[in-house]
Amino acid sequence: MFLVPYDRLVLHTTKAPDEVIERISANVDTSGLRSVFLWGYSSRKYLGRATRSGFLMSRPLNKSPYPKPFVNVVVMRSGSGSDVSLLVFDPTFVVFLVIAYLIVASYTTQKTLHLLTLLALYVFFWLLHRLEKTNTLSDIREMLSGDISQG
Repeated sequence: MFLVPYDRLVLHTTKAPDEVIERISANVDTSGLRSVFLWGYSSRKYLGRATRSGFLMSRPLNKSPYPKPFVNVVVMRSGSGSDVSLLVFDPTFVVFLVIAYLIVASYTTQKTLHLLTLLALYVFFWLLHRLEKTNTLSDIREMLSGDISQG
């Protein structure tokens, strides 16, 4: 998890899987090409597309201009309710890190400065990922509101 950020989390709810999917889909813009590529602007909280068992979604650019993680949401029946499994991953993390490093490395030839820059950029992007992950989980809890417990 530490080198390339991703997190798994399961939220337990007493709501039926159909109701959970309905609540989440009310906050996900699934129209047009921007929902396919998960990149663009939207008036809703998330862009995304439906999968067989849930959603793949990401925050639109107007809600979060910096690199943002993707969230794979899988809704499963569990006893009298549902389990909402979340996989939060950030494929843009490494791309932005490499691009930023190459820009800085092109201006200097000192190896120590390269390593310090790489470390500083890594920590910066990792902290951005953690912040965005926390906001995303908070949003999903709000969407399901009420009877959620973390597993």
